[in-house]
Amino acid sequence: MISFLIAVPATSILTITGTDIAGRPPYSIGYAWLPAVGIIVLISFFTIPYFATLTHRIHHKTLKMGFGLYVIAASIKLVYTGITTY
Repeated sequence: MISFLIAVPATSILTITGTDIAGRPPYSIGYAWLPAVGIIVLISFFTIPYFATLTHRIHHKTLKMGFGLYVIAASIKLVYTGITTY
């Protein structure tokens, strides 16, 4: 439910703010390209039950450790990209 509360305003902002941009690809509303949105929705629809089951089978400490390592790796990449860009 929390992800829905984040996704709806974010998508709304992306569609509203990009409406006056020239050179947008066809089938796009603002910055949201409808074929990509459709593909993401379809993939999510079919994979959510599998990953929900997998998440319940994995021990909670292992799941926390894996997510923590992912967040650390993503943070390091963002910092490195930010430093090397300027």
